[in-house]
Amino acid sequence: MGPPPSPLPERLVFTYQEDEARAYSRLVWARRDRRGPDHGNFRAAMIAITLAIGLSVLFANYLGLVAFSEMRPVLFTAYAAFVAGALAYHAMMRIRYRAIGRAMYRDSAMGIEACEMTFDASGVVYKNAKFELRVPWAAVAEVIENSLIVVLLFQSSQGLPIPTRLFSGAASRASFAAAIRNHASAARRQS
Repeated sequence: MGPPPSPLPERLVFTYQEDEARAYSRLVWARRDRRGPDHGNFRAAMIAITLAIGLSVLFANYLGLVAFSEMRPVLFTAYAAFVAGALAYHAMMRIRYRAIGRAMYRDSAMGIEACEMTFDASGVVYKNAKFELRVPWAAVAEVIENSLIVVLLFQSSQGLPIPTRLFSGAASRASFAAAIRNHASAARRQS
């Protein structure tokens, strides 16, 4: 009986799908901005805008443009228009960012160009038609598993994404991630 099969394949060859590239991008941006957005300025702006809308209606009343009996419908309309505009702006920004992401994916040829990843005693080699990158085991700081990708982080926000569809199942993926973690921690202990 021979040794058990290694959870690390000798070689992986793959292309990225758009949802995998998007998942990797989201993960990297989340790593770069660990605290998340600072909502302090946003809250202050919302309070200022809310007060400005109310004061504008009061000033319009003072000038005689709006009668006191019309204040409720005018205030409701002003605030409803503000909320509708904010929601529309948010929706348009999301649509635009997705379009930019799709264009970047198409322009980068990630879906066409084959990537090759090999694993040896010294580390991981990642290459495609444009470049080759060698990452020693000691440099792999973290392994992050997502439903679409497994990422070998070698800097705080840079890593090597591997599509999870290459693994036969969740157990295979977990075994692969554990093997990477073991190799990386053993290499860090030796250095």
